[in-house]
Amino acid sequence: MPIRWSPLVVSMAMDEVEGLLAQARPFLVQAHQKSEQARLIPNMPGYMQDRIARLTWELSRCMEAPARNIGLVRRDLPEKQLQQLQAQPQLPIMS
Repeated sequence: MPIRWSPLVVSMAMDEVEGLLAQARPFLVQAHQKSEQARLIPNMPGYMQDRIARLTWELSRCMEAPARNIGLVRRDLPEKQLQQLQAQPQLPIMS
């Protein structure tokens, strides 16, 4: 049964998402480092340390989860159709 969507367009979209994530990564790393430093502020109450720890965890997750999910998308692309589409001459795709 032929598919009605383009694996090539999905693959290209994932390329764009990866590019944007690569641009964002330095800022996420910096935010993660700053949140870890904030956890060390003296005399901070435990509930504030807990909230900052959660922020630090979320920032770590923001750096790891998208790449994992992109990998899952790519894994599930129909390889045969993707190769056929990649072999065809490309027409410009309007965004």
